[in-house]
Amino acid sequence: MAGAAPGECLIARRVGVEDPELGEFTFKRWRRAGAKNTLEPMSANLSHALIEIKAADRVEFVARFVQVLNT
Repeated sequence: MAGAAPGECLIARRVGVEDPELGEFTFKRWRRAGAKNTLEPMSANLSHALIEIKAADRVEFVARFVQVLNT
């Protein structure tokens, strides 16, 4: 996704990774610290793990969370 910035909440597609619940997709906050990139959960649920993005990983940012709409 063009224009995605560290700290944003994104739907990311991790190509070739199979998650039993979401398949290749995850909704997390993108963090960058030096050369280290991570996808960080925004939940207190300990089963939602931090994902470290390695150089060989294929990650595509599919969508950006912008705001909650009131109904």
